[in-house]
Amino acid sequence: MLDDGAWEIVADVAGYETTANPDGGALDSNPYAVLGGADGFVVADAGGNDLLGVDADNVVSTVAVFPDVMVDAPVFLGLDAGAKIPMQSVPTTVTMGSDGAYYVGLLTGFPFPAGAASIYKVVAGQEPEVFAEGFTNVSDIAFDDDGNLWVLEIAANSLLAEAPAGGLTRVNADGTRDVVVSEGLVMPTGVAIGPDGNVYITNCGVCPGGGAVLRMTEVEPVAVPPATGDYTLTPMMGAMVGVFGLTLVFGGALMIRRRFITP
Repeated sequence: MLDDGAWEIVADVAGYETTANPDGGALDSNPYAVLGGADGFVVADAGGNDLLGVDADNVVSTVAVFPDVMVDAPVFLGLDAGAKIPMQSVPTTVTMGSDGAYYVGLLTGFPFPAGAASIYKVVAGQEPEVFAEGFTNVSDIAFDDDGNLWVLEIAANSLLAEAPAGGLTRVNADGTRDVVVSEGLVMPTGVAIGPDGNVYITNCGVCPGGGAVLRMTEVEPVAVPPATGDYTLTPMMGAMVGVFGLTLVFGGALMIRRRFITP
C-alpha cells in the first residue's frame, strides 16, 4: 500500500508459478506469508510449495522448493493396505533467525498426518534443511529475543481430527522443546512476540466474527499431547485465563463452538 492509500502490484507470484513452476507439480499459487528485507522480500507460496524472493527491481526468483513426501494413505480412501500417497509441503510462514537464515513452517497437505510437518532452515543458494520436525499443521512461527522459536499449529492433532485442536510449542535455543499450550486454542492462525516480551496469538482465525487476539503473560510448559486422537476443546476462552496466562486482548464473542469445518 502506498502513502496515499492506493495499492500497487510489485510482484506477480502466480505468474511466476505459471512460467517457472519451481516444484514441477500442478500449477497452483497461494502467496500466504511475506517477510521484508533491505533488498526486497521473500514470499512463502503455500500453493506453489516454495519460497520465492522478490528483489528491489521486483524480479521474482526461486529461493527454495519444499518437496512432496510419501505418507500412509488414510483407511477411508479404500486403497490397498500399506498404500502411500504424496503429501504436499504447503509452506505457510517464514521468519528470519539471528543467523540471517530463513525459517519456514509447513502446514502440510492432505491427509495431514500427525507428526509429519517440519520447520525448514533456508540459506540462499543451498538446499533447505530440516530445523525441527514432528509437528502436524504449522500455521505460524516467530523467534523471541532469546533465540527460541515459537511454533503455532492450527491443528496439533491433524486437520482431519474430529475436533482439531491448536497448540503452541517453544523450540528452545538449545534444541529442546516445550509444549506451552495443548488445549483451548481453536484454529489459531498467527503468533507474534510483542515488544513487551509477551506472546500474542490470533485464535479462531477462520471464524467469521468469532476471532480474538490472546496475550500470554505466563509460560508454564505442559505435558506433550498425544500425536493422534481427538481433543476435548475448552468451550470458553475465559477458561484459559490463569491456566496458561492467556488474556483476551480484543476479538469477537467468547463462546467457541466445539466443531468446525476445516478450511
